[in-house]
Amino acid sequence: MLSRDLEVALLDIRSKRHKLIFICSNNNYFNTSDAEQILSKTSINLNLLISEKLMNIPIARYPLEVNSFVQEIIRNENKLVCFNHIDILFSPKLKINPVKLFENISKHIKVIVYWPGTYKNETLYYAKPGHPEYFRCKELEGIVLEV
Repeated sequence: MLSRDLEVALLDIRSKRHKLIFICSNNNYFNTSDAEQILSKTSINLNLLISEKLMNIPIARYPLEVNSFVQEIIRNENKLVCFNHIDILFSPKLKINPVKLFENISKHIKVIVYWPGTYKNETLYYAKPGHPEYFRCKELEGIVLEV
C-alpha cells in the first residue's frame, strides 16, 4: 500500500510549489527501509548529522546555523531527499519550526520526511502537550501519507 500511495504522491507534488511528503505512522512505528527500497534511496539521519555539526558551536548560535547545516547536507542532492530521525529539530534550543524548514527546502527539491509523531485531524504532532519539545502544525504545505 505504501508503495502505491508514495508513487501517487510523488506524481502529485510535481505540480505543487512545495514538493513535500510527510510519512507518518500513528502507531509510532514505521520501517524506513520499506520506503528506501521503493525509492532506491537511503534516508538522511538528521539527528546524527546536525548533532555532529553543533558540537563545536555555542548554543546561542544554534538557531542561526541549523538551516545552513541542512542546506549543506542537501547540496549534492538534485532531485529527491529523504529525512529520518528528525527529532533533534524539536529541541527548544534550536528555536526552529521543522515543518517550515522542510517547506523551504521543498521549493527546490522533492523532500520526503519520516515524521516521528502523529497525524490527526489534519494536524502533525510531535510529543505530548506539556513536554518541552511538544510541537503541532495544522497549516502545512505538502502531502501526509499515513501508514
